Amino acid sequence: MFNKKIKKIKKGNGVLKMGAVFAISVQSGQEIYSKELLKKRLAQTNINIVKGVFASETYTDFINEDNNCVDTSDSIKEEDITSYMKTQRLRTAINNRRLQLEVLSRYNGVQYEEYKTEAKKEINQLEKEVREIKRSSKSLKSVIRGYILIELTMDSIYLPDYLWSFIKDLKMGIPSKYSIPEYELEQFFNTLSDYLESEVVMSFEKEKTYEEVEAEQKELLTQLNNKEIDEEEKLEVENKLDELHVSIVDKINEFLANKSVNNFYKKVNAFIKRGKKLVSLPSSLYSNLYNENEKLQISKFLQERDFLKRFEKYTYQNKANIGLR
Repeated sequence: MFNKKIKKIKKGNGVLKMGAVFAISVQSGQEIYSKELLKKRLAQTNINIVKGVFASETYTDFINEDNNCVDTSDSIKEEDITSYMKTQRLRTAINNRRLQLEVLSRYNGVQYEEYKTEAKKEINQLEKEVREIKRSSKSLKSVIRGYILIELTMDSIYLPDYLWSFIKDLKMGIPSKYSIPEYELEQFFNTLSDYLESEVVMSFEKEKTYEEVEAEQKELLTQLNNKEIDEEEKLEVENKLDELHVSIVDKINEFLANKSVNNFYKKVNAFIKRGKKLVSLPSSLYSNLYNENEKLQISKFLQERDFLKRFEKYTYQNKANIGLR
C-alpha cells in the first residue's frame, strides 16, 4: 500500500531512493478500480519495469446498532480490496438492470410485465448483496481524486513509449509522459500522510421532529410528577428529559466554530443524513475516546451525552497539545 511506502520513505536524515513515479489521470471515483485493473493487466504481460501501482487508499468504518465492532488498525487488507471490487461489479450490474427496466417500462403486455418483474427481482437481490458486503467490509476511497501513480524500478524522466501505449490502450486513463520531480514527490509525501488516516463514522439516534420532542417531553413530565416514583426512577426520567434537548450535531459544530482548533480537530464533522445524526472523526481520536473493551461492544455506547462527555473531557485534557484557546 502506498501509505506504508510513505511511512518507510524516510530513513535517518536522508530519503530512500525511489524509482521514477508517473501520474495517470483516471475517472474520478474510479481510482481503486483503475489501479487493480492495471495491476491485473501488467501481471499478464512480460513488462517488468513497474515496481508498484498506487491509488493512495484510505477507508471509513461505520458504527451503528448493527455494527458492534470496528477495525482501527489503519490497514487495508487484500480482502478489503476484493470486497470493494465485487461491490463495484454489483453496482455496475444494478445500473445495467435499471437501464433495462427503464426501456421495458415503455412497453405493455404480459410478456413485458414478466420481464419487468424479473428485472426488479434481480435489482433487489443485487442491492441486498451490496448491503451484506458493506456490513462486513471497509468503505474504501482514494485521497488523490482523479489520479493513480505508478513507480518504476528505475529512474527515468520519460515513461517508455511501449508502457505509455499499453496503459493508454486499456482505456482506463491517460498516463503522463514525464515523471514527477523528486522535490514535488517529497512535498507530496509530507502532506499526503495527513489525509491517509482512516475515519470512523458514528451513527446516533434518528433526529426527532419538534412534535415528537414535545410529545415525549410531555410524557416524561407526567412520569416525573407521579408521586409514587422513587429516586432512581426520577433520576432516569430527568436524564431522558436532558437527552431530549441535546443535539450532538449542534454541539460538535458549535465547538468547531467557536474554538481555535488544529488540523486534527478539523477532521471532525457532524451532520444529519437520512434523518440520522452522524459524527465522523479520525480513527486515532476514536481510539482515544474509547478503550479496547468498550470498542468491542461499541453499539452500547452510542448515546449522544456519553459521547459529548468523552469528547469534551479529551479536549480539555489535551488542549495544550491541540491548539485550543
